[in-house]
Amino acid sequence: MKTKLFASIPSFRLVLYALLAPILITCIAIFWMHSIIGQKRQEYERLGIVGETIQKKLQNQRQNQTILETFTQANQLFLHNNLEQFSALSQEIEKLQKKGVVLPEDRVYEKRLEQIRSDRNKFHFVEESTTISPHYKEIIEKQRTPVELDNKDLTTILQILDTQQEEKPHLIITEASIERKKAPLQEVWVTRFTILRREYQS
Repeated sequence: MKTKLFASIPSFRLVLYALLAPILITCIAIFWMHSIIGQKRQEYERLGIVGETIQKKLQNQRQNQTILETFTQANQLFLHNNLEQFSALSQEIEKLQKKGVVLPEDRVYEKRLEQIRSDRNKFHFVEESTTISPHYKEIIEKQRTPVELDNKDLTTILQILDTQQEEKPHLIITEASIERKKAPLQEVWVTRFTILRREYQS
């Protein structure tokens, strides 16, 4: 039966089939190998993505641990000790004190001196709201009244708020109003800040 089946096929076709069969088998093998390699590549890429994700999570955990270690020892009276005790416009006060009151128009300087030496030109913060999460507590501290500063004072205050210092808590300026004002002897800045203070749980 098999002999009759092959006998019915022309000899040139048998030769052609014999020549094409290895090529076809080779193509199938190459396609199969390519498919396997593609699958392995996808697996390696997935493993790479998972590895990168794990590395990022570990890095974030280390950063979070560093933040916790830094800020859990912070002094929560930092604003009181550094801003509320700050004496603004010391140079202008010194100049006004030297002027004295000689003429009636000098009353302007006397009034100015009284104003900037009073508690009205000192930083006072009040706690507006508190938000508690599992790892930290956030307190919004709002400045009660505007404070006038000269250029040197403003630079100092911004350095206190923005520069990391020993025992400084995690402070974020959420609102800032800084406006120029003409005073009798110089131009000053009228400032008002709202600060977020974050307390971390140990």
